[in-house]
Amino acid sequence: MNSLPWTFEHAARIADAARPGTSGEVAAFFDLDHTVIATSASFAFNAEFIRNGIMSRRTLAKTAVAKLAVEVVPSEVGDTQRAMDLAGNAVRGMTRAEVQRVVDETLEQIITPKVFSEAKELIADHRRAGHSVVVLSAAATEMVEPIASMLGADQFRGTELEVGEDGRYTGAISFYCWAEGKVEAMKALAQKAPIDFSASFAYSDSVSDIPMLGRVGHPVAVNPDRQLRREAIERGWPILEFSKPTPLYPTSLAGSLRAKLRDRAANTTYTTRAAARTAMDSLSRRRPQ
Repeated sequence: MNSLPWTFEHAARIADAARPGTSGEVAAFFDLDHTVIATSASFAFNAEFIRNGIMSRRTLAKTAVAKLAVEVVPSEVGDTQRAMDLAGNAVRGMTRAEVQRVVDETLEQIITPKVFSEAKELIADHRRAGHSVVVLSAAATEMVEPIASMLGADQFRGTELEVGEDGRYTGAISFYCWAEGKVEAMKALAQKAPIDFSASFAYSDSVSDIPMLGRVGHPVAVNPDRQLRREAIERGWPILEFSKPTPLYPTSLAGSLRAKLRDRAANTTYTTRAAARTAMDSLSRRRPQ
């Protein structure tokens, strides 16, 4: 018997959403930080940028303060713009290549051990039901892409940082995948392939993601902050508590995928995701019943 108390009830919702008669594809939209992984991807990688000498501690501290301001007062447009400006300034002058290098070299060490086991099972449940798995994160695309690939996600969207002709970040942000920005990303995906939002799912820990959660028929609060918890209770949204971060893959699979990620410039995204999905399916079959 599965030891996770929420599994049976929520798995039934997932299976039911696969019923015939939906007006498009059923999708499962996942926030990343503290929903799928037990950390903040941006700050985890920023620490590595400092260690590699391509970001200062002062810049990281300023970015942290801005992020806190947005989380405390998410409705203030001025705070949002300030966070965007500081996020852009944090990487201004860095080359995209060196950022990708640090991300790829440290992904296994700082991210894959932090994936919630409950999130892994949830993703597997959605994939068995034939749902499209989508990761939406305010972290930069360069960070979100390899994580989404290793999770076996079908689609992803992160914050898009402008890169100049010299390959360096200009400090401008062309798309901020946060709050209403995530709804924009959802609509853009639906233009490529019809999505039945009324039958779809969304998962997040943050009050800033209420727009995303409110867009689907099955919103779920995961490890919610105080404001989201209050909102979820008022709206009758399910609340899931994830508390078991574990390595994403067994050591043998992790080594293989690490090599693929480091070679992603010479391999397609599809190749890495196909390997990730095969691994996820393998782990799913081993899940205790």
